[in-house]
Amino acid sequence: MKVILTSFRESPRWNHPKYSIARWNPHDYKWMFRLDWLAPIDEKGTMRHLSPNEFRDRYNKLLESKAIRLNQFLDNLLAVNMSEVVFCCWCYLQRQPQYDKLYCHRILIGFWLEKNRPNVKVVYSDGAQNPIWER
Repeated sequence: MKVILTSFRESPRWNHPKYSIARWNPHDYKWMFRLDWLAPIDEKGTMRHLSPNEFRDRYNKLLESKAIRLNQFLDNLLAVNMSEVVFCCWCYLQRQPQYDKLYCHRILIGFWLEKNRPNVKVVYSDGAQNPIWER
């Protein structure tokens, strides 16, 4: 299985089922499946305005709390022979002029998948291949 991580902006270039992992979708993306539970919102609320390291720590805790659900979701995709999917959010480097590398939760999802799901190939796209964090 392959999970492609990209922005809404670049998502039309991928011809695979698309899933939003953002807090909200663009208005013209009503057709996109939503995975609200992967959005960067935890028990403290939105994770906006955090430093990259604080964001990473809080989002990784959120991912760990969602691990069973994420594993079940991926297993269900594999059960129906879904070989490639696209996870989308708003972030791309030009939206973040204060950073020289991409600062986005989809990168952390990719790191989690690489660590916990070796049967999933992760493709980082639209800036995610140049993350602010080290693996």
